[in-house]
Amino acid sequence: MARTIGKLLLLSSALALAVLAAWTFGQPQRIGQALQEPILVAVDADPTGNTATSLGTTDACVSVNSGDTFDVDIVIANVVDLAGWQLTLMYDPAVLVMNDYDVDLFVTATEGSRLTDLSATVPDPSGSHMFIVADLGSASENGSGALARMTLQAVGAGSSALVAEQVILGDSFATAIDDIDGDGFFDGTVSPAFVYVDAPCPEELPTPTPSATPEVTPPPEATTPEAATPVATIAPSPAGTTTPTATAPGGQIAGGGEDGDSIPWLAIGGVAAGAVVVALAAGLWVGRMMRRLP
Repeated sequence: MARTIGKLLLLSSALALAVLAAWTFGQPQRIGQALQEPILVAVDADPTGNTATSLGTTDACVSVNSGDTFDVDIVIANVVDLAGWQLTLMYDPAVLVMNDYDVDLFVTATEGSRLTDLSATVPDPSGSHMFIVADLGSASENGSGALARMTLQAVGAGSSALVAEQVILGDSFATAIDDIDGDGFFDGTVSPAFVYVDAPCPEELPTPTPSATPEVTPPPEATTPEAATPVATIAPSPAGTTTPTATAPGGQIAGGGEDGDSIPWLAIGGVAAGAVVVALAAGLWVGRMMRRLP
């Protein structure tokens, strides 16, 4: 048994390196929806009609009163072979706080699923809540449904956008779904929603401002000691730098697992995307292989 587990660990390390190499050198990602309807991810301000495997009308705005507690969904449509997902939900902490959430929905709808939830803890008044969810069982999901149902509370008058950023969708082959540019993130449509507290929803909703994206500059190339006047050569910044994954103080994310421990997470530009894909890929693969042990 120990030898078998050792082999699995070695194989998972090799898989992680292969996935990282594929991302680094720009090898194409598998895009499984070539003949399907486009995949849509959205925040639904009114979850009425949504279930784990079906969707009602997706609403872009809801009006509530100060002190109200209400539910909002993150939904997905037209996906094939979804085995895990990750995103960061951005909101205004002066207006809203996330009190609770449920992710035991679409990703575990099929028999044989086994939920692994490493999302940030709740209540979360930070304004930036990270979800990390995977099915380490033997199933994957097709179709449409609610990825997460969040219980929010209105804590201040005003308005707040609800924006899903840094979305990653992983399939049962540990491949990023619809990652067109190879940066690890989902490149399809991701629609926000809005909450207005003590005010009605306007006829025309504003456009949310995306989070700032820092530039990631590689270190200079080493110069030879014999050079009389060394000149550092800076490699061009990689194309398509990405927003860093939100982290708690100390560079850790509060784990949502049973032990409540925090987990380390790389979060800076393109390196974050590669690290997240590697972690998701290795985790999905090892979990599924462990189920096959005698």
